[in-house]
Amino acid sequence: MGNKMNRSSLKDARQNNCRLPDVSELDEILALRFGRLTVGDLQSSLFGPLTDLITRPSKKIRSRLVELGYLLATGQKPSLRLRTALDIVELTHAGSLVVDDIQDNSLYRRGQPCLHVKYGTPVALNAGNWLYFWSLWLTRELSLPQSTEFMLLRLFHQNFMIAHCGQAIDIGVDITKVPKHKVRDLCVTSLELKTGVLFSHSLVFGAILGGADSSLQRSLDEFGRGLGIGLQMFNDLGNLRGLAEANKRFEDLINRRPSWVWAHAAGEYSTTCYQNFCRAVELLPDEKELVSWFLENNFFDDAHKTAHEHLERVYNKFEFSLGTKRSEKEPILRELRELGDRIIGAYG
Repeated sequence: MGNKMNRSSLKDARQNNCRLPDVSELDEILALRFGRLTVGDLQSSLFGPLTDLITRPSKKIRSRLVELGYLLATGQKPSLRLRTALDIVELTHAGSLVVDDIQDNSLYRRGQPCLHVKYGTPVALNAGNWLYFWSLWLTRELSLPQSTEFMLLRLFHQNFMIAHCGQAIDIGVDITKVPKHKVRDLCVTSLELKTGVLFSHSLVFGAILGGADSSLQRSLDEFGRGLGIGLQMFNDLGNLRGLAEANKRFEDLINRRPSWVWAHAAGEYSTTCYQNFCRAVELLPDEKELVSWFLENNFFDDAHKTAHEHLERVYNKFEFSLGTKRSEKEPILRELRELGDRIIGAYG
């Protein structure tokens, strides 16, 4: 009965567009010479927790970005092998969420307890990191020319390294210790390295699969970074209202982590007003004074307006970069804008 349950849970994960290895694949990967190991032996410490995570509801934003990157490169509907590419990107993202939740001391992810809360930090950390390597292993299934596979692997390694630099800023900087005139730039840098690069990664990943030239790849990299920054702005603002994930409300403020909220407060308001904001944050979880500060300074409307303006500039610059090809790619460009609008709507 145990093996049946294990096979079933792995099947559930595959049906959720995020595939884990089956029994035969595990044998091939491990290639044991002296020991013996089955999927069931790894159920409680690896595949069970991962299946729990990747079968939870997800927006699949990065999957859609891969598809759109491919469409921009080819103008054609994605091939069947793109299904594996979607798995690769979603699994990588899932692994980063596990690690991020540990670093943020978060309690909930996708409506349920985080893996480190439910299964313990050692199991969660190992499982999250394992997803990075499993996703890279899956590139073999794409049956790509060696040169294209090398480009994808180099893209992964580069962006993993960059994103970890962004995460180092996120977890290593007490934003209240940063001089006011430096806060905005530091926060935007953190957003670009932590979120923007991962949006860029999905778009460029799809474009490389579609045979995009270096010019389109560069344009998509810049566009993806800008798009990720903009959507993270809305995510950070939604977090203040508990609209994105209610259980993570005020998390970045309480942890003194760089975010768009700190960036906008430091960049748009006077020194005295910013100091009042910092004092209000110190009173959390008592939110009365902070909520009053937001209302008195029309913070949400101003911050939303600036975020919208940022995204509009990003879209316009990317569309201009396409030159004469812009008209033929208009339907895809509309889809990109619609995707952004849906994400903004989800964040409130």
